Amino acid sequence: TIKLYFRGQRIWRAIVADLLSKGMSKAKK
Repeated sequence: TIKLYFRGQRIWRAIVADLLSKGMSKAKK
């Protein structure tokens, strides 16, 4: 269960980082 939690957290971080990068690019424009 702990492994699945950490794995999900890693995926969630990747998704959040992607959304943040897209949001910042829109804000710059």
